[in-house]
Amino acid sequence: MSEDTLMQEQEFKFSCVLQGHDGKDVRCCAPISDGAFVTGGRDQTMVIWEARNNTFFSAHQSFQTSWVNAVCALPPIPNALNPSLREIGGVVCGLQDGSIVVHDRQAKVLYSLAGHTGQVSSLGVTSNGFLISGSWDGTMRVWDLSKEIAVHTQSEFENAVTVLGLPNGDIATGSAGVQTGPSAVGQMKIRIFSPSSSGDGTYTLTHTVEDHQHKITELTNHGIGFASTSNDGTTKLRTYDGQVVQDIINPTGEWGLSLTSLETGELATAHDDGVLQLWAGTDIKQMLVHPRGIWSVKQCTNGDIVTGCPQGKITIWSRDPSRQATPEAEAAYNSATFSARSMIAAKTGKQLDVSTLPKFEDRAQHLGDDDGDIRQFNKNGQAFTYRWDIASRAWVEMGLSTGSQQQEVDGKFEQKKYFKAVSLLGFLE
Repeated sequence: MSEDTLMQEQEFKFSCVLQGHDGKDVRCCAPISDGAFVTGGRDQTMVIWEARNNTFFSAHQSFQTSWVNAVCALPPIPNALNPSLREIGGVVCGLQDGSIVVHDRQAKVLYSLAGHTGQVSSLGVTSNGFLISGSWDGTMRVWDLSKEIAVHTQSEFENAVTVLGLPNGDIATGSAGVQTGPSAVGQMKIRIFSPSSSGDGTYTLTHTVEDHQHKITELTNHGIGFASTSNDGTTKLRTYDGQVVQDIINPTGEWGLSLTSLETGELATAHDDGVLQLWAGTDIKQMLVHPRGIWSVKQCTNGDIVTGCPQGKITIWSRDPSRQATPEAEAAYNSATFSARSMIAAKTGKQLDVSTLPKFEDRAQHLGDDDGDIRQFNKNGQAFTYRWDIASRAWVEMGLSTGSQQQEVDGKFEQKKYFKAVSLLGFLE
């Protein structure tokens, strides 16, 4: 039996919950080295967490000018214009105001990169060290940090862009889509770009695939190619040219918000209902349940899983018994998780009087503030629930409001169904 197979037989267990970001949503996370990782949140900070004696602490913090939407670690860049990046690399964050801020390994701000006119939605690094950024302005930019300039800009994407540097030197992107009807979004596309032979950071579009039915939220390198996840509730495993070789369908249909490939070959997918699913092929190996939703998931270099969650919470899961919580701490987490999920279900069970709702035909007068905002409208005398999709600036119909259980997304609640039988330890019952 291989080492990876042996590791897969071990279960991830709760390790700890870190509290930070002033209680605001932790929207992104990324591994650095030696078990350390970086997080970004809606409190306008980026935090580097380091491990010491099997516990984590906030080692470095950087205050930003707006929400932090994306973070990534930079490898050592020997020819970097700034010497701080040459030997150990650094950390980058992408902001709501369109800025990209480059830091050293201790979160000291080195400089900012300007160019995006919309909020930064994704960051990545190519196999040869170029920084990649995607934005809600519908563009992808490639940055040469030896010159601290953008060397390639690709436009005409369908709103928000998620980016990924592939091991073969290509770049993969996914788009959020555009409004195609009163309550529909379409044209969510996977694109593959190949580098020019000159190696100057310019890229050419080589493949386009359109197969997701809703916003593409994240990409990750995996297996023989890469994987994509989407708000359509599916995750697709692809070859390097974007062709699907395997579909993974979430049995509950919950939105896929983030994913990461584990060192053992498994795939971890995070969903808006607070359940982290671990997949081996098309089989769910384990489900790790959180009190609320999950915005981001990544695996640290020590093998632990870190999730960024609402209310400033960062949850750590480990296969290493030395880093797992005591039975008492695990029981306390499970109890708190059950109580929180039960409270959310009870809190959102009431249906509003349809006569007090704005009319559906007047929806243009009631725009959402944030992605995921939920409203009910009076449509032909019945209450329908709609979710605000900020990428397409449209209300997306979720269905007839029945007063059943709902899901919290960034402090807002929406019509959702929870798993009928999932233990708090994350196993199918």
